[in-house]
Amino acid sequence: MIKFHYFLKKKFSPEIDYVKSLEIKQSKLPDKKKEKYLNKEKTQLDVGFRVEGKYFKVRTSERVFPALWDQKKQQVKDKHPLSFILNRTLRNLRERIEEGYRQLEFDVNENNPLTADQIKSMIKEKIDEKKPVAKSDDFFSVFTEFLKAKEPFFKKNNVKKYGTLKGHLLRFQKSEGIIKFEAIDEHFLERFTAFLLKTGKHDRRSKAKKEKPMQDPLLKNNSIAKLLANSKAFFRWCLAHDYISNPKVLNYKIKYDATSIVCFTRDELHKLLTMDLSTDKIKSEVRDTFCFQALTGSRFSDCVSLHWGNIIKKNGGLVWSCFQHKGNKSAAVEIPLSDAAVRILERYPNRIPEGTRDKEGNLVHQRILPVRSEQVMNKHLKILAQMVGLVDVVVQVKYSGVKRIEISKERWELISTHTARRTFVTLSLEMGMRHEVVIAFTGHTTVKQLLRYNVISQKVKEQELKNAWNSAF
Repeated sequence: MIKFHYFLKKKFSPEIDYVKSLEIKQSKLPDKKKEKYLNKEKTQLDVGFRVEGKYFKVRTSERVFPALWDQKKQQVKDKHPLSFILNRTLRNLRERIEEGYRQLEFDVNENNPLTADQIKSMIKEKIDEKKPVAKSDDFFSVFTEFLKAKEPFFKKNNVKKYGTLKGHLLRFQKSEGIIKFEAIDEHFLERFTAFLLKTGKHDRRSKAKKEKPMQDPLLKNNSIAKLLANSKAFFRWCLAHDYISNPKVLNYKIKYDATSIVCFTRDELHKLLTMDLSTDKIKSEVRDTFCFQALTGSRFSDCVSLHWGNIIKKNGGLVWSCFQHKGNKSAAVEIPLSDAAVRILERYPNRIPEGTRDKEGNLVHQRILPVRSEQVMNKHLKILAQMVGLVDVVVQVKYSGVKRIEISKERWELISTHTARRTFVTLSLEMGMRHEVVIAFTGHTTVKQLLRYNVISQKVKEQELKNAWNSAF
């Protein structure tokens, strides 16, 4: 059996001659030090084989950066953004070549020996073989197949987002013509973006309501970016399942505009915590849930499932062993509870005796916070924010393409359950906590993600500027 393997045609930079390249290959230099000698441009990937002591090669249609190619493993390195797809393509090609070679061997005999030219022709045929693609009118049935495949891993919100994407793609098809898989290339998402900017939001209102124009018909850049991110996830799946063969569709760069976010200051949070709400049970419970979030940096979804079984005693205090819902994380994040957070929990004592089990033998735990629906929470939070005094005007600037949209609202109008998490990050950093410590509690994976939640208050900015410049002159 002849062994087939891949190799780069121009692995080293043009100034490295043949003798020098051999020295580099045979040297014991680590791979990182060898990288400076590699070609900085994408180079041809060929298939090589040896027959009767002679070496032959056949050009493939793939090109790879030498720094991203692993010759020993015969595959693209994992840090390549399309490594999974390219390696799958190369494995499939090798399998087709090996199968073709086995078929050629059946015809070999003394009178009809197998020649290198026959092998080269067979390899060229296998390289030129077209991948099976879906029929052009099957685009949305494939989209449905994708959703079914992902259903076990998707939450309700994910399904809703892809339903929205499907609606926009259907409008795009109605406007631009049938979406064909073979026509999906690096320009597809560019055309889709232009369509979304031109047509704006999908108006799902009733006929009677449609008589009045929509208040805000334009799709903002960040909304479009989210649609494009979901589109790329679908196309990545299509590439892996051979519905489309052009990986360049994933090269489209998605850009997000910076957004202005709001939070509570330290004084405002203290005022909310100490506000007398004894005559209004709903607002009192909404306040407690929000403040517990702001004191722990937790998401609303995590507070919904918080029960007494998650609260453990550790190092002389109470710790919340939180299994964060977002990202389906299997490892618990341990959040030490401050005195203020403990006081909130003490308002909702455990009424289920410790050690109680259900019929199946599982321990039963009482949920702690009287969490209401997120819609009810947000409605009452806005009222509470008004009561605290969050009435300053916040100007938000958003873009739809290059069109600038300026929105002025009082700060209480922008408050939601997620404001609590932003408040925790902002106040923690203001009070001197290190970034890596805050990340350990919030579950963010990078400092960059964390800083999106940080709102430097005007008071802090003024104080730091005065401290720096008043003492300078």
